[in-house]
Amino acid sequence: MKASINYIFTLTTLLAVVGCTDSGSNPVKDYDFYPDLVAEQTAEKMPQATVGSDYMQVIPDNDINFVEGEESTFKIRAYIYDQVSFNLKAFYLPAGAVFQADPTTPNTWNLTWKPNTNFIDPGQYDRQHEIEVELVPTGYHDVDEQKNRSAEALISRLDKRRRIPISVRRSDKPPVVELSTSHITVNEGDQSAFQVNVKAPGTHAQNKPRVVVMGTGQKCVANGASFIYPSNNNPIWSEDTQSWVFSYTVDTNAQSVPTQLNDRTCQKDPKAASLISRFLVKAFNPSAGTSSPEELIKLEIKFAPKKPVFSFASGKETIKLFAGALNVITFSAYAPDGRGQVEVLEESIQQFAKLGEKMHAPETACKAGSQASQVECVVAFKPLCGKKNHKETVEIKAKNTTDSEAHSSVKKAFEIDNSLCAAAGQGA
Repeated sequence: MKASINYIFTLTTLLAVVGCTDSGSNPVKDYDFYPDLVAEQTAEKMPQATVGSDYMQVIPDNDINFVEGEESTFKIRAYIYDQVSFNLKAFYLPAGAVFQADPTTPNTWNLTWKPNTNFIDPGQYDRQHEIEVELVPTGYHDVDEQKNRSAEALISRLDKRRRIPISVRRSDKPPVVELSTSHITVNEGDQSAFQVNVKAPGTHAQNKPRVVVMGTGQKCVANGASFIYPSNNNPIWSEDTQSWVFSYTVDTNAQSVPTQLNDRTCQKDPKAASLISRFLVKAFNPSAGTSSPEELIKLEIKFAPKKPVFSFASGKETIKLFAGALNVITFSAYAPDGRGQVEVLEESIQQFAKLGEKMHAPETACKAGSQASQVECVVAFKPLCGKKNHKETVEIKAKNTTDSEAHSSVKKAFEIDNSLCAAAGQGA
């Protein structure tokens, strides 16, 4: 008789399992695991069941595929005999992953994670990982206490854990470039600095992104890239911005700053106050084989005013003056590049009077010259007669008013000739 009862139980169980086909509801709903007549008799012979059988199920999303540097959430659903409440616990979660019950959907848990950008080993495109989840019964709620005890005895014999594979792949998103500035202004002869921040998913210390600085290739546009040099050999990782920091130097001393473009068809004002150039910045992500859009930076190099130079009407190194007669000296000061405004300092004119009694006070007139950035001066004076000829030196100073550092001076030698005084009997 005992063997017949076991046969009936086994057949009843198989029929019940075959009839559980409602995929849109709890796969184990309304299934009576414990026939009243035979439960106790078959308990010792019940085979060890596993999660995924009709007794209990854990159903993760079909593909749990995370992407480096991106946060994603996947759902894991679990079912057990209706009159049993339970929780789902997770084990072997990767660092930073969060596993918690879905607040709106029953029997559902969320796995949320943002893999670090260096989770995948160098040279690899993806990485596999495995977690485990366990069904943990928390209560038995059938009105029939006998069924509760039977359910508890059965579930205690089941393997309530399930392994769930997850994968992580590199991001195929292009890197993002953030510039510290899009317009750089620097004086000729000076240096400046700027930074390029690159966010490139999947990059790490052994697989850093690359940045290329290049000209625009546009006709009649100066190539600003020729003045750009990396400040550090390797980019630095910034935790604050979650990006790689590339530092660059704008060095206008590295080469001469052209006043105009080489292409003769490009009309460029040779007396312009600055050179306007442009260059492009582009980042490459070697992990994903992607690149960023090109970012444009405008570089303006302000020309340094040139120091004034002097020109005397008398081309001789030493100018001869005749004592007792009116002498007129004409000279000019100008900026050689034609930029800025030149001014002869008043103190320079007073240098002509340093001869004291040997000279009458000079009369001077300085005015704008015939060319831009030029001033012309005329100094008229009558040196006093002396006993003998002698030489004097006068230092003339001028400056370019657009830059206080752009100043220069010239020392001019004068020979005082007393021959006219002697002829007139005026020698002292």
